[in-house]
Amino acid sequence: MEDRSADKKKHILQSAMKLFATQGYVQTTMQEIAQYCKMSKGSVYQHYASKEELLLSIFKYYFRLLYDRVQIIERDPLLTPRERMKKKIEVHMVMLSEYPEFTTMQMRENAGFANKEIHQFLQQVSLDNTRSIMNDLTDMYGNAISPYKLDLTLLLNGIITTYLNVILLEEVTVKLDRLSDYALDLVDLNAQKLLQSRPEPFMKEEDWPALLHAIRQEPQKAMHPLVLVQKMREELSRQNLPPQRYKDSIDSLAVLEQELMEIQPRRVIVLGMLANLNRVETLRPVCDQLETAVQHLNRL
Repeated sequence: MEDRSADKKKHILQSAMKLFATQGYVQTTMQEIAQYCKMSKGSVYQHYASKEELLLSIFKYYFRLLYDRVQIIERDPLLTPRERMKKKIEVHMVMLSEYPEFTTMQMRENAGFANKEIHQFLQQVSLDNTRSIMNDLTDMYGNAISPYKLDLTLLLNGIITTYLNVILLEEVTVKLDRLSDYALDLVDLNAQKLLQSRPEPFMKEEDWPALLHAIRQEPQKAMHPLVLVQKMREELSRQNLPPQRYKDSIDSLAVLEQELMEIQPRRVIVLGMLANLNRVETLRPVCDQLETAVQHLNRL
């Protein structure tokens, strides 16, 4: 029953995203979404209490998928800083090409996103993305780039957004990996020029109070929950546990891993599996880390 409910929520969410993209958020009614899904309006309301909640869920769904993919790249120890940045740019572009309705929805009617909770969520996503790119630029160019990393971040975001809008709206066919290389080449040229001539930065962190606050409050990077699940699996393989205890732990990890891949992991399932895993003493520190990481994930 719970699996079917999750599938219905995803179906409603993806259908609503298509309708919002084609006819606008304000113009689309919950009745039309229900008809498009071949469901009753009451059934839709069972899953989403309002159109605003549905829209917020669309944003959370998209950025959760993006976050999961970026974290795989973030945790790859074999990548150089430039390779990591390139792959992260490619992930953003591939995501937007896989979900063109998401981009169209945002461009079509920003006025529809005036809901305070949605605005705060998107603002936080923007701050997190800006902060992440600034950190990546420091990794690429060293601390000397610090005065200019905000200007370069806005430049890179502008390049990617402009090209993607042309690609999606005009249906231009290009190789996305070539675009990520080209975007980074442009950033390289600007970074070299800035480091040579040392002009006064146009934008500084203190010019953007919300960003400055986010940077000061930046927590230590937490491992992605799925990375922590794998870490626990590896730890279990090193333990000499009784057969039934080992099987229960492995089964709990499998359930936990599957739940963490859902749009909105159910807290009761996550906590239940963590309680099972806490019975293995060597897993307790990782369980604590995972619980913290899931709290961050649920904000997405």
